[in-house]
Amino acid sequence: MDPVFATGLIVLAGGICRLSYWWIASRAEVQKAALYQQGLTDRARLLSQESRRGRLSERTAGSEVEIVMGDDPRAVGGGCA
Repeated sequence: MDPVFATGLIVLAGGICRLSYWWIASRAEVQKAALYQQGLTDRARLLSQESRRGRLSERTAGSEVEIVMGDDPRAVGGGCA
């Protein structure tokens, strides 16, 4: 086998491995975000009817999420106090 051809195959295989790793890692991040969002939705849904008015905040190490629930205009910052 020609050394130039062998080197080209090795470089091509390395590029395919890097591309595969990047694709798998990005898919894992998307799935992780979807599971996190589903968990927030489930926790909000399990709240009692009285607790569903206002805001639900959750802070983690890298993000902060705030869910506004109910039909109270003051919950979203509008309306008169």
